[in-house]
Amino acid sequence: MKTILLCFINDINHGDILQYIEKLDSLGLEIHLYDNIVDLKIQPHDIIRELDSLEIDKNANILFLTDCDILFYSVFRLYHQIFDKFIYFHITKEINYELDKLYVQLLDIAIDEKEALSKPIYTNNFDILQFFESKNKKTLDQLLIDYDKKELVNKNIKNKYYYMEGRYYFFEPLYSPEKVFINTAGINQSCSNTEYIYDLNYEFISLVFEHLQNKFNILVNEFQAYFESVSRYLNKLPNFHRQMFISIFNDWDYIDGTDKPYEAVLLLSFLANYTNQSMYYEKILRIALNSKTLKKKECYFLYQQIKTVTFMKPYLATTAINDMQTKMYKNIYKQYENIFIDQLQPVKKEDRNKELIIIIIYQFLNEAHPPTHTALERAYNLTKYMNKKVMIINTHENITLHGKVPYYYTLKSNNLEENITSITYKDLDFQFYQVAEPMPSAEGISKVLNLIKDSKPYFILNIGGSSITADICGNVVPELSMGVVFSNLPRTVGEISIIGKRLNQNEWDKLLNAGYQKDNIIESTFTFELAKQKSKISRKDLSLPENSFIMVVVGKRLNDDITEEYIEAISKTFQHNTHIVFAGNFNNYDNLCTKYPNLRDHSTSLGHYPDILALMEVCDLYVNPKRMGGGFSITEAFYKGVPGVTINFGDIASAAGNDFWVKDYEEMIQMILKYISDKDFYRIMSQKAKERAAILTDSQEALKEIVRNAEKSKFFF
Repeated sequence: MKTILLCFINDINHGDILQYIEKLDSLGLEIHLYDNIVDLKIQPHDIIRELDSLEIDKNANILFLTDCDILFYSVFRLYHQIFDKFIYFHITKEINYELDKLYVQLLDIAIDEKEALSKPIYTNNFDILQFFESKNKKTLDQLLIDYDKKELVNKNIKNKYYYMEGRYYFFEPLYSPEKVFINTAGINQSCSNTEYIYDLNYEFISLVFEHLQNKFNILVNEFQAYFESVSRYLNKLPNFHRQMFISIFNDWDYIDGTDKPYEAVLLLSFLANYTNQSMYYEKILRIALNSKTLKKKECYFLYQQIKTVTFMKPYLATTAINDMQTKMYKNIYKQYENIFIDQLQPVKKEDRNKELIIIIIYQFLNEAHPPTHTALERAYNLTKYMNKKVMIINTHENITLHGKVPYYYTLKSNNLEENITSITYKDLDFQFYQVAEPMPSAEGISKVLNLIKDSKPYFILNIGGSSITADICGNVVPELSMGVVFSNLPRTVGEISIIGKRLNQNEWDKLLNAGYQKDNIIESTFTFELAKQKSKISRKDLSLPENSFIMVVVGKRLNDDITEEYIEAISKTFQHNTHIVFAGNFNNYDNLCTKYPNLRDHSTSLGHYPDILALMEVCDLYVNPKRMGGGFSITEAFYKGVPGVTINFGDIASAAGNDFWVKDYEEMIQMILKYISDKDFYRIMSQKAKERAAILTDSQEALKEIVRNAEKSKFFF
């Protein structure tokens, strides 16, 4: 880890201070020296601008040194979260340094414990810094030992606002959801009563806010184009300059959505996408839950946008987001249910057609689409092995644009556009109905509800959850809901949910405490039907190193799944002659290779590969990143006797079973090395993988067990 020292001193010719800096230089610190600070009238904000110009890596240790006590005091207090260590080198010669009036006023404000000024001070004169009561003072010699130690204090960044003469002042250009206010008498803070101490383009800020407030009559796609230009502008800025702008956007007067919910959602959606921070999605959900302006279809649009992005990027799915999404979905459902409340009389079991099952799916595409493939497999097995008649209904509810509001980087689902009435899968044909109306809409839901009431199926199988239509129809006949993330329960108001794994006691306790009953949940094994292998290949065919230990990962969303944390972990195995294969669209591969130069020599990106079973025959180990989906690909690996290693999270972990789990990436590295070095262990785990694959591909028995358990539930009316 690089350690960088910024020295702002008045007299470089002072022998003692120069000698000390040379000592630090000999230790390998990157020194940036600025002399004659009095004549140059250097102020605290000049130091941050200079730091910004250096384009320092975010993981570097950054140290600050000065021989001016007043400047030291200001920087220590105002930029405490930016620098890791602070060095005050006292000299006997008086320095006639003058602070700007603003900083002089700040000196008069008593230090508040909310400022959390706890980082160490290294000095050659403990007495001179009388304004600090901190016990964390150390000698200059101690720094020669501590210089490369990263400070862990103040790990949670806070935005600090100082109140002086009727205005707030914001100095430290870091953005955070947590704000602290110093010297305030309870005056509400917003960008209109705050001064941001940095060289900023206020015309740019004004134009952004003008666009938000006054131009909502323009076409929605113009919002996208405009905020893409804002993104490009911010990307050109140095780090702290950019963070200062984001802090200003955070402080916008209307960002809580009380007065201007549409404008607030647009700005928050931009910040969420640009910063990749979950706090902005939380704010959008709070606005949707509390707004009396947003319509139910608009809330459902926002729900689907956030549901999808937190599926693709599970690290964004905080507990608060999950809880608010559940509450929001139930609120939306209730509003739609009220439209049909007089039409939801249950059909008695004896009056239903026991031979008819209706599968409702919120998005139906083709066999390459995992939810569609799941629906077709279940339809096939219900018909082929349980002698049921199956009808499939596509409601088009997933990532719907019905109810669209101005939203940055709007996600949109693909749809099956053809007006077809039957679907062929293998050797069977299934009756098919696709809702034509924008969904969810009262008209479209009504058509499906009437179809259910007229046909009286034995039950509905809801593939995916989050379907207002399926949940409304679940009042008429029993509804079994199965999530596309089979390791989690689906989001539904239906009474019977299927989870694709066996729950341990701790998981059961949490669910029971959350209000579930035993009869609400069916434990199952989520099964897969593998495509036939089409070819035989060699490592040479794919230009893979013949004698390396080949690791593999497969996915449709590798740009999101393959994080820097994963690459840093996998890279630690490269010295042991490993090579990793990425199979799937991976546009970010070259960017990661640029950032991690040894990655290109130890990896191959194949793009979409059509025959995964053939690929697995030339691989040694499936190494799964922490992600939500992907259960199908590890089943293909297991089928070929290729064991896997995965953190206990998401679908792959549920599919793999606990024999293949590790707790974190650090343990994953150790497990990879064990697979490389211990041939007996590898052989045992390869056999376990094949045995697990046999279970994961027995769809016939798994589906029969689900139906048997559903019929035993007290909620199967």
